[in-house]
Amino acid sequence: MLAKTTQKLASLSQANFGPTALLIILIIFMSEELIPAEELDEALKRCPEWEAEGETITRTIEFEEYMEAIDFVNDLAEIVNEAQHFPEIDIRDLTVTIRLKTIDAGGVTDIDVELAKRIDTLVD
Repeated sequence: MLAKTTQKLASLSQANFGPTALLIILIIFMSEELIPAEELDEALKRCPEWEAEGETITRTIEFEEYMEAIDFVNDLAEIVNEAQHFPEIDIRDLTVTIRLKTIDAGGVTDIDVELAKRIDTLVD
């Protein structure tokens, strides 16, 4: 099974997909197994702005203007809609807080960490 998946991913890497399509493909092939608590800190080194918080990973972003926050959320909505993996989004004044978890798994999976990295590209 692993060999077939590796072969499929190798052939897909030769195709000319955009970053959003690659994210969707990656999510399809990723495991929905929980990242054990003792491994979560290591996984979050790939997206250091995020923090483990209960069954989620969380990032809070401050904006200078309210409409910047709204524009960011609109851009975020496009990414998560294409990925079909929806975070909890809290907008308060100039602050947007995003919480990610895989509901079916009951916590944080590789899918959440990869989506966090993709969200970071919108902010950074």
